[in-house]
Amino acid sequence: MVNSLSLEQTIEMLIFISQRIISNKDYLNEIDRTIGDGDHGDAMERGFSFVIENLKRKQYKDLGEVFLEIGNDLLRSIGGCSGIIFGTFFRSGGRIFSKIHKFDSLKLSEFLNVAVQDIKQRGKAKIGDKTMVDALSPAAQAITKNKDLPLSESVKYVAIAAKSGMEKTKDYIANIGRAKSYGEKAIGFIDPGAFTTYLIFDSMNCFINSIN
Repeated sequence: MVNSLSLEQTIEMLIFISQRIISNKDYLNEIDRTIGDGDHGDAMERGFSFVIENLKRKQYKDLGEVFLEIGNDLLRSIGGCSGIIFGTFFRSGGRIFSKIHKFDSLKLSEFLNVAVQDIKQRGKAKIGDKTMVDALSPAAQAITKNKDLPLSESVKYVAIAAKSGMEKTKDYIANIGRAKSYGEKAIGFIDPGAFTTYLIFDSMNCFINSIN
């Protein structure tokens, strides 16, 4: 049972998450092709490749510096709405983890709840708008309910909630972004940003529960 990750383990986890997103590039492009420009996977590959490069070569004094760096990397390398939203997500962690060297359930709860608010404020999205918020908001609710559990247990609920939220985007009409122009034709398709968000938490769960 894992209660927390060290600074070094958290960096390893973030590299693992980035690699998993990159490995899903083709699928992300495929689902984006149905209701978008078809380049979401390419954008994620570009951004998270840059993240991996920096995580492997730089030294960090605390977790806040790590998350802030990732957020800035994504903003610079991805561009567009995806860069802004995913950059905002990680930059929220930069504030919450400032001067912190331990990644645990309580700090993850604080991080995700602040990230939801920051992204809603930045993108004006809410549950049901067919965006990454549909996966992120349930994940934040799940960790809030389970923040007193060991990290290896709480993160399982986060991944399950994110998956459920992501799958529900199939039923929604897009109210924000490129997919908005598709109207009811967007029904039946997963939002690419929601899938990427689910990948982040599923990868987090896989990594943490692989530690002995």
